[in-house]
Amino acid sequence: MRWRTVTALVVVVAGFCAIVSAIWPVEYASVGLTTTHPIHSTAPGSVSSLWTAVAHPAYATFQVLWVVAVMVRWRGARGHVRYQLACLALAAVGSVAALLVGLSVWQTVRPGILAAALVPIAAGWAIVQGQHLAAYSALTWLSRTGVGSKDLPFEFAHSVARAFDAPTATLWIGNDTILPIGVWPETDDRTASTTIAALRDSPDFHAATVTKDGSTIGAVSVERKRANLLSLQEHRLLNDLVEQASFVIEHVGLADLVTPQRNERHLDGLTPREHDVLALMARGLSNGAICEELHLSIKTIEPVVSSIFTKLGLHHDTTSNRRVLAVVAFLAPDRDSADQAPPSSANLTTLADATGLT
Repeated sequence: MRWRTVTALVVVVAGFCAIVSAIWPVEYASVGLTTTHPIHSTAPGSVSSLWTAVAHPAYATFQVLWVVAVMVRWRGARGHVRYQLACLALAAVGSVAALLVGLSVWQTVRPGILAAALVPIAAGWAIVQGQHLAAYSALTWLSRTGVGSKDLPFEFAHSVARAFDAPTATLWIGNDTILPIGVWPETDDRTASTTIAALRDSPDFHAATVTKDGSTIGAVSVERKRANLLSLQEHRLLNDLVEQASFVIEHVGLADLVTPQRNERHLDGLTPREHDVLALMARGLSNGAICEELHLSIKTIEPVVSSIFTKLGLHHDTTSNRRVLAVVAFLAPDRDSADQAPPSSANLTTLADATGLT
């Protein structure tokens, strides 16, 4: 989108050149063309001067400009976009090679001119093929990852970011107030809870609501300026990914799993060190950040984290995000009675929001 002004200028200059050359024979002498022009036999001196001043520099500028544009795009691109650019560059190299061979062997530019048609053909093919590859990769991530993955929300967010060539993507859980449960790329920075309304109003994200049986259960967000609109195919892809997000959120099973864990007061069995580590987890710190905070090595922290999971009953399975569940169990208030009503999903989300849980 940053190139919109440049693109508009190119279109205006190219349009001007096309109109002038259609009305007057301004280029005939330069290319040795002797055919009579259908409208005017000659061009006025002012028109010829204007043509020389605009058209010839524009030709050279356009040739350099597209190379610069591809190089800039390549530096900021990932995945399927780089594949598309590689196809375009390969076609351009083939066209230049044909031009050089034609000049050196047959002393003519015709092979190069004919081969130049490969560039737009390759560009169109790369666009279509790249979109298909992006969609296929995004929609088949689960089959490659497997439902037994330790962190389906993270894997899902990674897949979404790759599909839209976005720097970040997030899977959220909740109704009105939503909590991030899958963020790509992983970062030690806190990802604060927010609301669906705020996410939709943000100019830096495209977001879609995840629903189940008519009720909102979360959202999917992609970092991309709102002014950079999604194409029709991207809209369809996002809708398909939202359906997968519903499965992932249900797979996490946050409220159902944390309720029995709270009832059994598992936190009473934690050592002081485990309490300290769990408190830092509740602040949103990763294992690496906890190491820095406590001045301990990762080999010391990882067994403590594993012990916390074990004592809280958060074993490896296909239905939980253990880190999120451990933190929610830590932040939940103690229950005074076994007869007290269990917390609802909305209660847990509100609790997470109030404490800044990430």
